[in-house]
Amino acid sequence: AGMAPFALGLLAWNALRFGSPFGSGYTDAFQATYFDPALSDSIPRLLLSPGRSLFAFSPLLLLGLAGWRGLARARRTEALLCLTLLLLDLGFYAAIRNWSTPTAWGPRYHHFCAVLLSIPLAYWIDGALRRGGRSRLLVPLLLLAGLVYQVVPGLTEHARDTTVAQGSWSLAGSQLAL
Repeated sequence: AGMAPFALGLLAWNALRFGSPFGSGYTDAFQATYFDPALSDSIPRLLLSPGRSLFAFSPLLLLGLAGWRGLARARRTEALLCLTLLLLDLGFYAAIRNWSTPTAWGPRYHHFCAVLLSIPLAYWIDGALRRGGRSRLLVPLLLLAGLVYQVVPGLTEHARDTTVAQGSWSLAGSQLAL
């Protein structure tokens, strides 16, 4: 009930601006093609491509995948909830055609995935600290890799006018090309 005035205000604004309370400003042709059910192409791009993927920009999150087992052993319900939310978020945003635009710097919309992968990452780090050994070195190395991958191209004149396909799978269109 507390949000009702804001919701009504947004509906009124949309009606005034776009001619319909439920209008968004996107054309009908664009909205009809906004979602693309071909997840077999977009999910690998989101997770693995050198130019736009979550793991290229935040390689430390790869250790979050390794931490799922520890999280599931300690807190099974929370692990299932995190995994479910992660898969829903990934599936929904992977279905959006423009999840990555030519000028996007990294994977758009996936901040929530990063947060969800950080939870099992904490379990992996805890286990690595308890075990000792060289596995503890992965955390600073992956943090440094992510920092270099993001900062160095930002300090140079990285070409941002690549197509999504070039920026996703081509090293020449990724941040690695300086």
